Amino acid sequence: MATLTLLCALLGSTLVTTPAQAADYHRYLDLPLTNRFADKHGGGVNRALPTDLRTLRKLVDAARAGGTDPHRYAALLFQYRLVQATTEAASTSPVGIRPRDSTPPGPP
Repeated sequence: MATLTLLCALLGSTLVTTPAQAADYHRYLDLPLTNRFADKHGGGVNRALPTDLRTLRKLVDAARAGGTDPHRYAALLFQYRLVQATTEAASTSPVGIRPRDSTPPGPP
């Protein structure tokens, strides 16, 4: 039993840490939106999906190129757009930010 537990732990950690390849998009088809608003836990709309923008872009591109029905990779596309939006918002250029134009925070 201990050997089986160890084996599962090793395989599980390997699967989690291995970056997704574009050809692997099939394993992300038909995933449910278990965290639709990404507010229950970290990891986006489904914990099985990667959170790296470049990886997500490759997976979505591969699914599109493969002629996959968009309904089948809806969670993947949702995750891609979520990560894309948060990444682009976080990397906003500070050149256009004018802190003196904002309202200062009130007392605690």
